[in-house]
Amino acid sequence: MLRGPVTVGSHTLTHPRLTELSATALDEELLGSRRIIATEAGVVPELFCYPRGDLNPSVQRAVKRAGYRLACATRAGGVTAISDPFAVPRTFVARDDTIADFARKLDGAFDSLHHGVALLQRHWPGAALS
Repeated sequence: MLRGPVTVGSHTLTHPRLTELSATALDEELLGSRRIIATEAGVVPELFCYPRGDLNPSVQRAVKRAGYRLACATRAGGVTAISDPFAVPRTFVARDDTIADFARKLDGAFDSLHHGVALLQRHWPGAALS
């Protein structure tokens, strides 16, 4: 995989809520994960994905300081020239998506829906959306 078009990224050691960690614990999650991947896979990951999309400016700065050059959030949307490299949007692709669903996601058709769901969840955190 490493010789092909696959890029190895990091996702922390224990999948914690990063915004709730102390600076020391945050650094260990970011650097420890990167170190293990480098040792086991022989590549130093430059890409990071926030567990649960949990980020804030402090966490973003820590990710940058840890040596990553790009980090993915869970916010839906396309990547543009003005996208923040430490909060890159992404579109979730589920295993039960049909080819039509996948095509719509590539076209950005699901982005508005995901933004609406995120907005509802921010205003009504206990709301079950299924």
